Parts: sequence; structure tokens; C-alpha cells
Amino acid sequence: MLLRIVAIVTLLLTSACRSTAPQLVLHAEHGVIRADIAESGERVVRLLDDLAPRVRDLLPGLRPRRVEVWVQSELEVFSGWPLDPAVPAFTLENGGRIHLLEASDEQLSFALSHELVHALLSEEWSTLPSVAEEGLADWVQEHLHPNHAAMLRADHLAKASSAFGGLRFGLFASWATWGGRRLASFTLPGRDASDESSVNPNDAFTLGDTSVRTSLFQPYRVSVADSRLYGIGYLVVSRIVDRNGVRELQRMCRRASEEGREQVPAQWLLAAAGLEGSETQWREAISARIGPDELAVFATELAPFLAELLVRSLDPFRHAAPGHMQLFERVQPRLGLLGAPSSVRLSEVPAVLEALDEAWIKSGDDSTDSILPVSFENPAAPVSR
Repeated sequence: MLLRIVAIVTLLLTSACRSTAPQLVLHAEHGVIRADIAESGERVVRLLDDLAPRVRDLLPGLRPRRVEVWVQSELEVFSGWPLDPAVPAFTLENGGRIHLLEASDEQLSFALSHELVHALLSEEWSTLPSVAEEGLADWVQEHLHPNHAAMLRADHLAKASSAFGGLRFGLFASWATWGGRRLASFTLPGRDASDESSVNPNDAFTLGDTSVRTSLFQPYRVSVADSRLYGIGYLVVSRIVDRNGVRELQRMCRRASEEGREQVPAQWLLAAAGLEGSETQWREAISARIGPDELAVFATELAPFLAELLVRSLDPFRHAAPGHMQLFERVQPRLGLLGAPSSVRLSEVPAVLEALDEAWIKSGDDSTDSILPVSFENPAAPVSR
């Protein structure tokens, strides 16, 4: 996340208002780390020296500079004005200093790999719209963490999907007798379900730069309150890189500069990504990037909900097996996206199996508590995917 501090505010505030730098100073090969806790600083030293050269291997046109990283227990630029606690990191636009929130090694690695993109991009990338820059940073983050790529990709695509009505899932039976039967369906609204305003993806790459918040409390280029923009940026950048490589983005930035443009036009980005059409085209592009590994991530995250959904769907067929696990194995339920070919067998998701035991026991009591959504459906007949 790139943080823009308005120039006039900087002039009005004295240096005494700025957050005090962490006391410990540690030197890494690729920069300087400041932290209040030695262990935290040492962890970031190791991460920086691992990640920085790998970012340079992935992206052309980076600054040669070493970076400064502050590790804070509470993220802030000005004393007494902490940032949104949901923000794990940010990078100051002028100077490229990275601020990281104290976290686990895994979370620090995710955050630092993303922020290094903001800190290291050179002036030749300056015409890249903010939303696209966030997408590029998320693409790098995913690429540098292959063991967690499915989890990161699922999160990015869920954010993108919430601009188009969310992800539409189905539970399907693999049992030969019921082959292809849809047991139930539901919609995952995404990360901004409470926000009913629409996002036009054709305007998203301008929106991120024209709606800059100048408040010191949330001075972000791309509002952290609207994760849909991050998802759209990720989807567009990922498709451009898949089609023509990351240098295609660099070429567009150079062309925009040569033509005297302030930023790369959205039309160039969408054309390069093959996303100039309808919402249906965007939904299909999102679905195409969600395979069994990403579905397993969603299944794990939604395990309690899926377990209750399965119990309700299978309850009328209790007589078909001596116990719920035997019935579960016979039906062999799978989770997939409606209209897409990929699916994951839920018996291969440990979290679902554990939750299913609890949900089945609960189904035998008088409790009326339920976590099922209003959009839950239970078709009475086989339905085509």
C-alpha cells in the first residue's frame, strides 16, 4: 500500500508531531531496519535480504537504492494518530520508507514483498495507475510465496468478485446415483458485502488516483475501505503478465510518458488484459483463475458453514447409510463454482471433516441457531452446472 502525505500538511506540522523512529537500528545487505524489539528487527533483516533480490529478479526498472524499514507495534506516521489496525503495512511515497506492523514471519513476508514493489519502482513506472500498482504488488507477493499462492490468489479473486456480485458456489454430489446433482448453492458476497455501491472496472484505474483521501487518519492513494479496487488491479495485472509478460506493463508506462500522459489510460490496460467486455467476461476471468487448490482454501475458510449446509442437504437421506460419515463418503460432495468445471472433493479438506462431525451432532438437538445465509438454495432435482 502506497501512502501519500499531502505536501501542505507536511509544511504545517513540525517534526515533533512525527512518530518517533524505533530505537534499534540493524543493517541488512539491502537496507536498514529500525525496530523496538531486537527479535522483530532480526527477522525482518533476514526477510529483506531474501525478498529484495527476488523482487529485482522479477521486475525491470527498479531503483538501485537500499530501503529503510520500520517495524512498529502500531502503525503510524504522526504520533497519536495510528492508522487503521487492519492495515498490515504501508510505504511512504516520498523516500520509500516501509512501515510494517508487528506480525508472524509469514505475515511479515507477505507484507514486505508487497511493499518492496512500491518502494523500489523507479520513475519510469510513475504513469502506472495506483490501482494497477497495487495489483502488481499483489502479483509479486503471490509469485514470491509459491507455498501460499493458492491462499493469496483466493483472497485477491474474492476481492475482485465482490465488484460483480460475488462468487457463486455449488455443492455437488459425486455419487453415481446422483451424478451431477446440485445439493445446494450459495453466494459469497466478497469482502465488501455491506457496500451496495457499484464499481465500474473501466473507471477503477482512475478512481484510485482521483479519490485520494487527504485526511491524516486515512491518507491512502487507494482506499483500504474498498478492497474491490485491489482485486480488480490484481486481476488485470495478472492477465497482462500471463499474456505478454511484466515488461508489457513497463512498455505501456514508457509510452504514456513519451506521449505526455499523466498515467496509462485504463483502455490500454483493459485491452492488454482482454477485459474490455461485459460483467460476464469479468466473472469468467475470475472463475478461470480459481482451481481445486483455491477452492480448497475457500472450503477451509467456510468449513463450519459448509458443514451445516451439508447436514441440511443430506438430512433427508440419513436412511441411506448407517452413519453420517458413511453417508458423506457415499455422496462424495464436492465444492465448485456454478458454471465452472473445477471442483474440490470435500472429504479431502480436513477442516470440513472436523466441522461436519460437530454439525451432525448439533443437528440432533433442539437448537435453532444457524449460520446459513438467506441466499441458501436446496434444489429438488438435478441441475446442470
